[in-house]
Amino acid sequence: MTAHTQPLDLVILGGGLAGLTLCEALAGRGLSVLVLEARPEYITDRTWSFWSADGEPAPWPGEQGRWNRWQVRHGERAPVACGAPGWQYVSLDAGAWLNAQAQRIAADPDQRLAMGREVIDMDVTDAGVRVRLRSARHSDAIETIEARQVVDARLNWRRAPAPSYAQHFLGYEVETNRPAFDGGVAGLMEFRPGAMAGEGVDFVYLLPFTDRRALIEVTRFSAVAPPQASLKAWLGAELRQRCGARPVRVFRSETASLPMTVTAPKRSPHPGRYLAIGQGAGVNRGATGYAFRRIRRQCQQLVDDLCRQGRLPDIAPDPGGPIERGMDRLFLRVIRRRPDLAPRLFADLFAGCPPARLVRFLDDSPSLVDRIAVITACARPAFAAGLLGPK
Repeated sequence: MTAHTQPLDLVILGGGLAGLTLCEALAGRGLSVLVLEARPEYITDRTWSFWSADGEPAPWPGEQGRWNRWQVRHGERAPVACGAPGWQYVSLDAGAWLNAQAQRIAADPDQRLAMGREVIDMDVTDAGVRVRLRSARHSDAIETIEARQVVDARLNWRRAPAPSYAQHFLGYEVETNRPAFDGGVAGLMEFRPGAMAGEGVDFVYLLPFTDRRALIEVTRFSAVAPPQASLKAWLGAELRQRCGARPVRVFRSETASLPMTVTAPKRSPHPGRYLAIGQGAGVNRGATGYAFRRIRRQCQQLVDDLCRQGRLPDIAPDPGGPIERGMDRLFLRVIRRRPDLAPRLFADLFAGCPPARLVRFLDDSPSLVDRIAVITACARPAFAAGLLGPK
């Protein structure tokens, strides 16, 4: 990596979703930016899904699926199928998106991405920031980077501390030699109460890219992570049920435990010099886990603040707000106390709330009317029983 004769304007620790989204938002702002990423290369090891609005990229970099309809299914009841004019449910290949961003950075004279760089330590003072790092290829070689400010967007999603409550999942991207999936509808939740031993909310998540190719995941909401062997056995049973005797080719797998916690942005320990953002700083929506649009909104607001004030803000921009956090806490309280009620609660929510209002509440910026519509849809006996009744 080329040595610097003067401090950089900004160093971004972590070249994942948040780090490269921030870098994209900084393009053309005239700031010298260096992104440090520990991975030696980007690979396809996960998907990011969200609702995309008309007027946004179509397709997005790395887009592998887009649906105008989505559904939730509870037991033997007919599925609750929804669609909202102006919105599509989109799935991205994370590796392809990250590589597209890396190519964009390579063409930007103000920005650089250094792969295979592990941060050893960091010294933050009133004068600036000094970051010490080592190369993945040459572990004995220590580099020092100086910058005026640093943004920490790191998240080791495989080795993150076990959250108190999370959605634990295992998924395969598969292909069959004959049609096996309905390619026109994204299956957000197909509940399977009691699919595994223990207490939790169990459901299947199915994204059919074509009638022969899909991402299928088994998911549990719980305080205790289920054994990987149990997730694998359940996923195998789902594939046999859906594909029957058809040969199934597994392209890749993905697994994680996404925190379902509600947090507010915290004040930086080094105001004006250091700021944590992204999933590692709790930007995920607590009750859903959605993060893509929230990270984009946080990064854009952060860049606006940085360029207007000439320094990092003391607190990271909040893509949610106290009202959303309060509603999320209530909903999480109900499904943690009464996981048996969760299938009915989600079905009621999707059936009783106008789809566009629900989409904005789940993944975007809801208005007061959107919040009222969600509250009205939740004001059913099952929700009251979970909130106030016996556990």
